[in-house]
Amino acid sequence: MVLMHLPLPVDKGETQKDVDALLHELADIGEKGFLRYLEKVLPHELEVDEAFAKEFHVADESRWNDGFFRWQKRVYSRLSKIRIEEILWDGKPVPALPGVSYRWDELHKFQGMKRVMTKIFGQVAAYKKASDATLEASDSRKGRFIPWVEVYRPREFHHPHTHTGSPIVGTLVLRCGKQKQRLVFEDPRGINPPFGRKHNVDVQEGDLLLFPSWASHFVDPNRGNETHVFLSFAIQGHGGPQDFDWEDDGTGAIVKKMDRRIRAKAKKGTTAPPRKERSELLWLLSGVRCSVLDCDMELLLTLQRQVEPAVSEIAEIHFNFTSGRQQEVIERMTVFQVNQLCKSATSVLESLRLTMGSLVCPAHFDDGSGQRSSSELPEHLKPSKFVQQFFSDVRQLARSGTTEIYTPEVVAQIEASWHSSALEFLNLAQRLEAWVVESRRSGGRMQASTFTSVETLVERFMNMALDFVRSLAEDMGLMFRAPNYVPRELTPAGASDTDEHLAENSLWTVDVFRDSVDGLALKPEFLNMLLQMPAPLAHAPLHPDFKVCESLPEVTSVPLGTSTEFLDEKGGWAHRDVTGAHRRDASPLQLLQAAASRGTRLSNLFISVQVSPYLLTPTPYCGATLTLYDPSHCLVERKWAGYFFHLNPMPPFNVSVVYVGRPLGPGSDLPSFEVHHIPLPSMDTQWNSLVSLFKSMNHHSPDTLFLSPFVGNCQIIDRLMRTGTIKPKILYLPINPLVPPGHHVKPDFFKWWDEHGFVFMRQVMEGISATGDDSGMPPVTTSIWLAQCSLSAGIEVVSGYGYELLHVEHTYAVFLWRPLYKELEFAKASGSTSAAVDVRDAWLRGWHCSPMARFVFDLEIWGKHSIPEEMRLTSDEAGSTDRAVLRRYAASVMTETPALRYLLERGAKSNGNLQRGHCGEGLCECLPPFRGPLCELEDPPRVQQKLRAVIHYITAETERDLQDLERSLTSLWIHYNKGYDYPVVIFHEGLSKKGRERIIAASENRVWLALVPRFKEVPPEWAEVSRQRASEFAVGYRAMTRWRSGPVFLEPALAGFDYAMTLDTDSYFPGPLGVDPFEVLQAQGLTAMFPHLGRESASVVVNFMHYFLLYCRLQKLDPRRTRMLAALIEKNYKWYQQCLMLDIEILRLDWFRGPVYQDFFRYMDSVGGFWIHRWGNNPVRTFAVTLLLEDKDVRTAFLPYAHQDFCSCGAGRACQWISEKEEYTCDEKLEPAAIAMEELAEGLLDLQPWRGSARQLSRQSQQMDVIRFASGQT
Repeated sequence: MVLMHLPLPVDKGETQKDVDALLHELADIGEKGFLRYLEKVLPHELEVDEAFAKEFHVADESRWNDGFFRWQKRVYSRLSKIRIEEILWDGKPVPALPGVSYRWDELHKFQGMKRVMTKIFGQVAAYKKASDATLEASDSRKGRFIPWVEVYRPREFHHPHTHTGSPIVGTLVLRCGKQKQRLVFEDPRGINPPFGRKHNVDVQEGDLLLFPSWASHFVDPNRGNETHVFLSFAIQGHGGPQDFDWEDDGTGAIVKKMDRRIRAKAKKGTTAPPRKERSELLWLLSGVRCSVLDCDMELLLTLQRQVEPAVSEIAEIHFNFTSGRQQEVIERMTVFQVNQLCKSATSVLESLRLTMGSLVCPAHFDDGSGQRSSSELPEHLKPSKFVQQFFSDVRQLARSGTTEIYTPEVVAQIEASWHSSALEFLNLAQRLEAWVVESRRSGGRMQASTFTSVETLVERFMNMALDFVRSLAEDMGLMFRAPNYVPRELTPAGASDTDEHLAENSLWTVDVFRDSVDGLALKPEFLNMLLQMPAPLAHAPLHPDFKVCESLPEVTSVPLGTSTEFLDEKGGWAHRDVTGAHRRDASPLQLLQAAASRGTRLSNLFISVQVSPYLLTPTPYCGATLTLYDPSHCLVERKWAGYFFHLNPMPPFNVSVVYVGRPLGPGSDLPSFEVHHIPLPSMDTQWNSLVSLFKSMNHHSPDTLFLSPFVGNCQIIDRLMRTGTIKPKILYLPINPLVPPGHHVKPDFFKWWDEHGFVFMRQVMEGISATGDDSGMPPVTTSIWLAQCSLSAGIEVVSGYGYELLHVEHTYAVFLWRPLYKELEFAKASGSTSAAVDVRDAWLRGWHCSPMARFVFDLEIWGKHSIPEEMRLTSDEAGSTDRAVLRRYAASVMTETPALRYLLERGAKSNGNLQRGHCGEGLCECLPPFRGPLCELEDPPRVQQKLRAVIHYITAETERDLQDLERSLTSLWIHYNKGYDYPVVIFHEGLSKKGRERIIAASENRVWLALVPRFKEVPPEWAEVSRQRASEFAVGYRAMTRWRSGPVFLEPALAGFDYAMTLDTDSYFPGPLGVDPFEVLQAQGLTAMFPHLGRESASVVVNFMHYFLLYCRLQKLDPRRTRMLAALIEKNYKWYQQCLMLDIEILRLDWFRGPVYQDFFRYMDSVGGFWIHRWGNNPVRTFAVTLLLEDKDVRTAFLPYAHQDFCSCGAGRACQWISEKEEYTCDEKLEPAAIAMEELAEGLLDLQPWRGSARQLSRQSQQMDVIRFASGQT
């Protein structure tokens, strides 16, 4: 279909301001008409039209605009004299009701409507030409223009709908707030692939959209706080309505080209503002066939085949030289260098693949920037840079090792031997770059003859790169023959290398050192490898689509504490995946061995649901890859028995069950034999028969269940698991890996076979070719994966039957039965309180960021464009902007490695010698303002700041706390911090990765997460009594109140600040703050401000007053020495629990860090009241402030603030309770008020018990006057 999306044109003689004024005037007319309809017309319609009323009261939020549209049709019918049935007829009656006015002269007689119609019809011709369709719509002199207004108040939407009888419909956005409104277009042919696509359009004020009437669309909820107004319209020919469905539209059919862009020709003499100039042509209904037919597929796949073996070999070298014994520092250093060298070589190969691929098929390898004609190449198309980096690494490693062996003369000889080759390949890279520049300029493509001229040279370069990597890795391994070997890097000679590196700004990546603002530092990757082995070799993140791979950890834990490499016998086929690559995740055999070692009884029985053997050539075996892959055969070799369920997916349908293995032990080997063979009429009955046979098995827990993609997807697993009696321990489920997590795609497998079965048969008979067949269909070995469920859909199915995702192996998701998952105690992710695998990380590691994923089944070549654009992982998700990168770092946490604590805590010379980070409980986090792997990046404020101030919380990871915190952070940003951008520190006792990401995503605040180590650690002297009182008050809560009473002020995360605001997770701002509380605190010379006062429960301040009086005696202080204290403590030294409520406080930190306050805290802490009586931080702060400060240093502040049942909108302003949101709000119409203040003593006096004092009588009299005035009694 064709969707045209552009700004409303500016005609000659007009300015943009004129057009904006026209839109605003129309918006005002539309909104007033809508409100008048709701107030005067709709109530009468509901009263007299019973059928309409019944439908209206059960409808969703679309009902307001549906009713308004119904009325507007009658208005237009009366005005135009056109029968109501000809105006977008939807089969519903639109009676002319008595007593209802059907006039809207303000809109239809508004002179500006003619200007709008002229502008719209000026674009219709361009739309008709772009659509390649014959439409009977005409110009404004002959055609019909049927307008109606739609109004969307906050949270209102419109359900999916189409418009009948009009070839062209559209909408003009008259008013839209800062929060754009989204229109979503749907595929009218259904939801199953290759259909089911959606396209989102985020519109803004002034946008004009034209599209066919058959296009199903809906309007997402208005997520802003402003009302949006649209002018929608239909355009008919002069003959009236006509039938026009998607089958009648030439652009509605399946087409070959995936995308085609047009530029709408503006009406002569018109211009459009550059800031919004755009037009789109979207083929939403394209099929999966021929997605790259504009390219030379044979040449493209030849290129893939040339690069694939080299990438595979480097991955093999990486595994073999980085997963062995790693005990000594020099071994870890060597492993790091091999890891970096392999990454460097992979970058060269990937850059060559992308560069040559862009010459063959530019659209497939485009970076999405749209700058195809630019002479400046994107980074991923500059292979010369990566060639230089690779040879720099080779040069550096060639002279590593002992200086006795590698003398300067030897090193010079080595370098001379390959110097000419390095120049030759650098020249090749530069030639390719020049070709790409010319290709992007002229639009030319590389031909097969051109490729032949460089093919041999490219092949030779890749072989030489492999030789360098292999020989250098072997040479470094030989160094360990000598005892007490010391590498060059740890000697003065190595120091000179590093100095040279820094001075020349070399491209080396293999050096373990790096320069930093604080001096020489160790690279984070090397620090990580001092503790763990490297992660599997990842895809080189050169192309923007793969920048997200940079965020993956450099290291990995050995699964189950078992060294996988020493179980990897010669060949290692039992431990390789579908591509033939080594796993760093546990293989099925290792998982089962680990389970058995922990006492789980194995069944030594597997189940494999496979395609009939005659369709697979050769017969699958242990170590087979791709379509022949089935780990069940490796279990057969290890003496397992099992059942192969063979299904024929084509007529004649049948199911056969073959038994193989050793049922009674090693000596009872039986030849495989067929147990059942059942002919069946259809695939559906075939599946039913499979379920019946599966249910009849006599073992409740087979060790594994493997499903071939040719016989089913997650739908058949759902049927098998629904039997409820059989729970395999390990489940291998084929998935469509092209769909990122978060998208639930569940194709109808039967329907897919109905449409593709004949293609399968033809290709099997004629021979399956990687380039597809003559009809343009991809090979079935590729397309079958597009019939699989997405990873998220698969998880949704099997999790309900008790399975947890373990990892992703390219095109398979591996699940483990939940009881076994818990029994094996999989290592939790760093900083995580949950053992659940992060689905997105599993997909990134197992598919998107695997170097072999670029080649397996040619899925990315054939299938990249079969995935709807909104489902693709884009460079935006990878975080291409500096701000996005910093936000990604904000959610990250580092595992503490050797030397990391020292590097983070040694002080930043560039920032007042502040600690860059803090470590505790095996984790390290950056402190404000630092971010990044070694906390070497700074996250600066987005506005200039006058004060060094911070806002801080403390939270636990409960759903209630996280929900409260999300609301608090949102209100903090909207009503206050957006104008100041103060850093926000959130202290915690341990957060999962999901919890961290959720907090960061909640708002635009710059957030730092700070662990409080050993938060719940109870001092030994109070441990027993704390345990006894655990049922009364949680230990965690007592630890929190103690920490907030004193230690919080000494936290390293607050060390760089002079002022702080404390907030509880359930604190929020119901309205905007007119001024900055920190600036008020400084300007008034105050030490503290407290917006919330209250009374504490007597049960949690037992003995507090008496210990306070003892302290006063020890310090020779008068317990009623200030007016604040006198308001707290009666003359008879009684206290009625008045307190500062510390859900919010604004403080000057130096005093609270200082010896006076901290001495008071240490005294109160020493008596054990926090642990014995659950003293809170409220009374501690209250008595410290009122005793140790003067009355002039402290104030009560009145500002917009809410917490639980307390709310203030500032002095003299009332709060409003919004029951739907369960929160308070302040009147948005009022200007933000300045912060009013009064002496703290006044507020504390108001909290005293009623005694009929003169003050209380006076206050009561004032309140009664207000009550009488409000009730009209005065």
